[in-house]
Amino acid sequence: MNNTDFNKQLGRMLFGDHEIDSTSVELMLDTIPKVDELENVPKGTTVLVRADIDVAIKDGIVEDMSRIEADLDTVKYCYQQGWKTIIFGHLGRDKKNSVAPVCQAMSDSLGLPIQMIEDWLDEENNKLFDGFVETVNSSPSGTIFMLQNTRKYSIEQLLWDVDKKMLPEAGAKTYAVCKDIQSRLATIEINEAIAASNFDFSSSVVPILMSKTAMGFYIAEEMKTHVRSVRNANFVVFSGLKIDKLEDLEGVITRGKLKLVIAAGSLAMALLKAQAQLVGEDFFIGLAETDSSNRAFIAPKWIERAKSIVRNCRKLGVELVLPVDFVLNNTEVSKIIAEGFVQMDIGPETRLLFAQRIREYIAASKTAQEDYVMFYNGVFGKFEDPRFEAGTKSFIPLLKEMTKAGIHTYVGGGEGRLALQKYGSLDDVTHAFTCGGTILKSLTTEHIPFMKALYIQNLFSKGDPKMNQKDDSLTFLITKFKSATDFQLLEELADKIGDSGDERAIEVLIYRLGDERVQADADVEDAVCSALVKLGVMNKLGNLLYSFSEESFQSKTVSELIKRYKQWIPKKYFAK
Repeated sequence: MNNTDFNKQLGRMLFGDHEIDSTSVELMLDTIPKVDELENVPKGTTVLVRADIDVAIKDGIVEDMSRIEADLDTVKYCYQQGWKTIIFGHLGRDKKNSVAPVCQAMSDSLGLPIQMIEDWLDEENNKLFDGFVETVNSSPSGTIFMLQNTRKYSIEQLLWDVDKKMLPEAGAKTYAVCKDIQSRLATIEINEAIAASNFDFSSSVVPILMSKTAMGFYIAEEMKTHVRSVRNANFVVFSGLKIDKLEDLEGVITRGKLKLVIAAGSLAMALLKAQAQLVGEDFFIGLAETDSSNRAFIAPKWIERAKSIVRNCRKLGVELVLPVDFVLNNTEVSKIIAEGFVQMDIGPETRLLFAQRIREYIAASKTAQEDYVMFYNGVFGKFEDPRFEAGTKSFIPLLKEMTKAGIHTYVGGGEGRLALQKYGSLDDVTHAFTCGGTILKSLTTEHIPFMKALYIQNLFSKGDPKMNQKDDSLTFLITKFKSATDFQLLEELADKIGDSGDERAIEVLIYRLGDERVQADADVEDAVCSALVKLGVMNKLGNLLYSFSEESFQSKTVSELIKRYKQWIPKKYFAK
């Protein structure tokens, strides 16, 4: 891959691309191999392992070994194959953080020596240090290395805030380093860093220039099994202090799978205020709207985002359950939040409301034909403080109730997982993830950067034409239209298919008219109907349908079909 192709793929990842963005997560996962599916990798080959080594360290000791333990099977497998393994990743936000304690902890767990490399990148010249390359190349098969914190170097976060004007310069720098890695060090990268969901150089750029990429054992299990399942969630519980989770919540709702949302914390504050303003009223949220220095502060832009979520819930028929009372920062319970106060937990009435609605969900699951899947992320209050733990503490046992009822229950990483361990057990749920951000993004219509990178590399290495040219053929448009979930993309594709004038598109257009996601957006449904008009279908079908009444047939089945098709096909499309 030359610099031009490299920059093209970077641009597609950074700024959006219909071909990539409309590809389902499921298809991406099917395209990316697992580490033990890599072929023709002989003993002595150098492989990069982007590991999840961002762990808490206190007094030089790793406090939580869960992420390191998740890396072990993949590193052990590489060692057993006789590959030279280079483990790398970031540790915290401070570039001065050293991975030495991680290196020692992983070495102890494996029972194998790991050689630490302190200085490995010459950023001034955009190349690896020669001494580092020579050390690796001269080492025996089975040697394991760990590189110092990738955030020690500015290139790791170079693309976080890049725009289109900056891309040529940033692309040239990242290409030079990637090319040097490819030509002098390694051509294979294995990703085992499920929590690294940002646009990091190590996880989202390096893979593009590799000849082979794969998922490690842990990330493959998490993504290919558990994420695939949780994407079918029809109920989510979202909470926490981070207001930017509203973006994730909106993305989950937009996918059209949800029927029920329970929200608390800062998210609920924004949604309550938005809900009130949409009907010409207001809901005062105290310090969360008056004190920009307060951690709970919610900027006006997030209220606007919350309004969009409320509208989408109404449009898609999603039930939104919000708190009705609160525990304030002075520990008093109130149904309002007065000046100078901020909510710190849900109140007793809300605890009862949430429990009641969840038990109704459990009851409905017992007679449902489809699987019920729920996802929980965040905590309801400042649960580490006993004064504000009641909301979270009362909710956690409900997870076990849902699991016992046969509901697939999933818990995001971070505080939600900690709360589960504190007030319950990991065995109380179907699965508890070790990371939060990656899982949240996986539930939305957007793709995680490292997933895009691995997918692009695997398609490009196979010579897939989609990586090199834009295909506007009817077959290609129909394929994209079948799997598209984004409303804007659906509308655009329907227009193009209608303009093709080719009757081969009729079947897929009619099929998607019965899709709830199409019916949920008037503009999309209008575009699909318009495409069928252009193809000469609607007038013929409509005139036929409207020449009958539902009572014209003795068969109830036929009558119902006529009624349904009339709902799907507006009268305005038919020439009388």
